[in-house]
Amino acid sequence: MAHRLLDLPVLRSAAVVAMTSIFRQRRVSRRTFAALALVLSVPAMRAAAANTSQDISGAWYGSVTVARSAQSGAATCMLAQAKQFLSGSLTVDAAGVGLSGKFQVRGKSRGKKLRLAGTLGQQHLRWKGKWDATQSVWTGKVVVKGGATVKGLLTMSRDGGATAPTCGNDYFASNVMPVVLEPICAACHTAGGAAAATTFRVTAGDPNATVLTAARQVDPANPTQSKLLLKPLATLPHGGGQRITPGSVEEQTLTQWITLVTAPGCSLGTTPGGGGGGGTGADLYASNCASCHGPDARGLQGNPDIHCNRSVHDIVVAGRVATPVSMPAFTNLSDADIGKIQDFLNGLCPLSGLTGADLYASNCQVCHGPDAGGTATAPSIRCALRVADAVTTGRGSVMPTFPFAAAEITLLETYLDQRCTANGRTGADVYAGNCSTCHGADAGGGTSALGVEGPDVHCARNVSEPVQQGEPPKMPAFPTMSNGDLTSLQGFLNALCPAGLATGGALFSGNCQTCHGADARGVNGNPDIRCNRGIHDYVVDGSMGASGTMAAMPGMSSADITLVQSYLTGLCPVGSATGPELWSSNCSTCHGSDGAGAGAAPDVRCATRTADALQKGRGARMPVFGAFAGADLTTLTGYLSQLCTQGGRTGAELWAGNCGTCHGADARGGQNGLGVHGPDVNCSSLGDYQDECAQGDGKMPRFPLLSSGDVGVMWTWVQGSFCP
Repeated sequence: MAHRLLDLPVLRSAAVVAMTSIFRQRRVSRRTFAALALVLSVPAMRAAAANTSQDISGAWYGSVTVARSAQSGAATCMLAQAKQFLSGSLTVDAAGVGLSGKFQVRGKSRGKKLRLAGTLGQQHLRWKGKWDATQSVWTGKVVVKGGATVKGLLTMSRDGGATAPTCGNDYFASNVMPVVLEPICAACHTAGGAAAATTFRVTAGDPNATVLTAARQVDPANPTQSKLLLKPLATLPHGGGQRITPGSVEEQTLTQWITLVTAPGCSLGTTPGGGGGGGTGADLYASNCASCHGPDARGLQGNPDIHCNRSVHDIVVAGRVATPVSMPAFTNLSDADIGKIQDFLNGLCPLSGLTGADLYASNCQVCHGPDAGGTATAPSIRCALRVADAVTTGRGSVMPTFPFAAAEITLLETYLDQRCTANGRTGADVYAGNCSTCHGADAGGGTSALGVEGPDVHCARNVSEPVQQGEPPKMPAFPTMSNGDLTSLQGFLNALCPAGLATGGALFSGNCQTCHGADARGVNGNPDIRCNRGIHDYVVDGSMGASGTMAAMPGMSSADITLVQSYLTGLCPVGSATGPELWSSNCSTCHGSDGAGAGAAPDVRCATRTADALQKGRGARMPVFGAFAGADLTTLTGYLSQLCTQGGRTGAELWAGNCGTCHGADARGGQNGLGVHGPDVNCSSLGDYQDECAQGDGKMPRFPLLSSGDVGVMWTWVQGSFCP
């Protein structure tokens, strides 16, 4: 019973006090006192041994000295204990003798003895340590085998009772270590470094050990004055000088970690409360965002107002590197945490009382500037018209989606339109807000973040139609763009490409490429015009043919058209084109790809007066192709003759290609595009046909290339088809 009572710490302490008093009063002999003290000390020693084994969890720092060479290096040990069992890591830095790296270790402690064993790749480490109470250190032989065997003495001591912060450790490992400490601070603050003797030490690859010394450099009462931040900024004297710059990602990373570890509820915090790793949205915001954005989320020290931000997720997860303000990623926050922060912000900025200015400031300003006039990385959007599409669809990696309500989009659109008007609704703003993301800031062509390619339009002379109607599938319509804005836009482009300085290639890119392709061979069913020899009338008047409709381009001057014609001739020099190429570029739009006619345009496969038709045109029905001559003309007429022969030189095709335009498709009379009337000849004799084709008659020209056999075949077809 007495022994059980003596095991109780309170009674044991009381007994010791009583014995001491008795001894001083000399009521018992020294021998009796020693016997009683021994009885008391046995359980006391057992308790001390137990306490020694229980006091191992945490960080230990020391050194390893290699036998024989006497070379030494630093050592760091992080241990966790469950009863007598130990696990953790032992980091050794003695690279000069082949002993370096972080070993994952396990072991046991019993009383004043400790055993650890661990591996690193092919290396195996064993350490037998003993507790030296006089020095408060563990010391003992360490052996590493695997390759060369290394033996030495490992000594470890407590690091002043330092403990890891309860918040921000994941962020420290994933951001602070790789972004700041290892690439910058480890140059000096490491074993053997110039600052090895300071209280701050970076153990490469071991954030658990490093965080203990980093926490010592944090001022919980005044976090912004922490040495960890002010020394590398050189705000406080620093032996290494300035190592990071204000506003940099490195500064933002350190500031964020300091904010986390000094937040309410964390081990370095000054007041109880929520905490950086959980709690309400308000707590999470206070722990992770308030240091930059302020307690009301309206921004501090140049950092943006986010109190009406509707989409914080992407930037919180990925961070942002930009000028003048960067923001690190917050890998310590889960999606659920970010959702709570978003709900907190939404509560700060309800729809009632919301303004377009608030929405712009919190969602757009950081990229597009305070006046929506753009920045080095994002365009002016003052005059943007497709706001709803941009915020709901996003712009790939350069702009996230924003889950705005319809009423919020209207507020934002109204605000931007007001900014556009206040700035004069300039052509530059209209272009930047609606065209630049695809066509490039200088209108020289580009690719949007969604992968949409926009051609060079800096010499576009007629933007009205493509802007208002769109050019599917790539270019959407902008039907709400006013005539005034269209005029400003056209003026802006004309200033980029003034008359006299434009090139044929630039004019082609800006006015023709979208339909006819960069190589002028046609896209999306539009015709090949690469070898076209007469674009003037098409450009001035427009056209409607088998390949579709082309609007007139009144903005193109005759000089512009001449430059484009020369550019096309450069792509397809005179004499170099084949018959099919010449046909495709000049004739197929109206007469069909096979020459068999389409719509009001006749079959011309067997036409024999091709040169006359090209050089004179056929009035409103067919433009002049004055540049057709020489080798090109010979090639084209030869190609048509081949088509006629391949088709069997039928009477129907001979009639259509030579007589139908004046005398009508049924030989009952008609009028061609030049106003020439042809009489009814459906029942005329074969002799009349032969004479008129060979000699002509008044307004009717000769057809010397029609053989007597061709005329007979044609007459027979007319007689059989139309003469009763």
